[in-house]
Amino acid sequence: MAELGWYSGDTHIHFERDGSNDDQLLVLTSAKDIRYAYSLSMNTGGYALGREFESWRQAHGLGPASDVRRGDYFLSSGQEYRNSSMGHVTVVLAKDYVPAAGWTANANLGPSLAVIGDQARELGGYMGLNHGGYYRLEADYVGLTGKADFLELLQLGGYRGLGLDGWYDFLNLGFRWPIVGASDFPYSRELGDSITYVFSETEPTPRGFMEGVVQGRSFVTSGPMLLVSVNGKGPGESLHFPGGEPVALELEARVRSPLYPVRTLEIVWNGRVVSRYFDADGRSIWDHAERLQVSESGWVGVRAYGDPGTEAHSNPVYVDVGGRLPFDDDACGQILARLEGSIRSALTPEIRDRYRDILARLKRYRDTRDAEGLAISRR
Repeated sequence: MAELGWYSGDTHIHFERDGSNDDQLLVLTSAKDIRYAYSLSMNTGGYALGREFESWRQAHGLGPASDVRRGDYFLSSGQEYRNSSMGHVTVVLAKDYVPAAGWTANANLGPSLAVIGDQARELGGYMGLNHGGYYRLEADYVGLTGKADFLELLQLGGYRGLGLDGWYDFLNLGFRWPIVGASDFPYSRELGDSITYVFSETEPTPRGFMEGVVQGRSFVTSGPMLLVSVNGKGPGESLHFPGGEPVALELEARVRSPLYPVRTLEIVWNGRVVSRYFDADGRSIWDHAERLQVSESGWVGVRAYGDPGTEAHSNPVYVDVGGRLPFDDDACGQILARLEGSIRSALTPEIRDRYRDILARLKRYRDTRDAEGLAISRR
């Protein structure tokens, strides 16, 4: 795949880097062809900036100072910040542990994951929401505010947390929130059971790989290779049309899955499956092209899947028609309903007020299209 410009990575691995075992760890990741492996420490219960409460030691520190390379394979250390009342996040490429609210024996009282996202950026890193977010926690809040740079959705061979429908809700309101596949090894079926492929014209550094993740120039998979283009544009890119009349989208999708046959190929426009192709016997190779006629702004994605656990999904190609943002009232209603649940579940008044504020902002956007305080993209 690297010969075609596609580079594999797993943003969520728990290795104990003891200062002397990097060669052994890189043998493991190279055996699974994971070119970019991000090893995470994690806190349990409390938080002490990498000291007590922390497991999966990263002896080389975090961020770029921890990066090592053996041949074509890279290893970089980060952290999984865990808060059972709000969710878990991956922080990679930050030069140190996020400060959070300082030492605490109970991380569940805060701060908000949005604060962790700001801190990660101040330290030169990126933050992703893990496990698809959790029910009635902070998934919708960090998605609406743009504090999570990516959404870890494909894991254990399926779409966790918000699921595809929840992710589609954000895309259908004009948010650009790329997904990743990540294994959460060793708490998974196996190392690299779900990974992300990023497109790059040249071999990326660990930071370059993550830049591709954040830009959505990628697809996620638990097996099938899925290459998608629309009018020559790939995932994460945009098409612009003046509007006033329907436009033609020329879609091409290629699937290569020699070990795990793909039975179903779906073309998704604005969260709705507009074409579905099925082969009961499954195929190792799919080469598909079709034309879509659209008259509004939106996004195109492709999903390929087979038996349970065999999944692949592209990040979107975005379509701008006449400079208008997409808006789907049902998607907005779903997010509002989930936010109401988060408000009821919040443990502190400060967190509850954050959720109420973003709920009010989303309602205002629904009614007036005033997007102040919302991370809606106008690219």
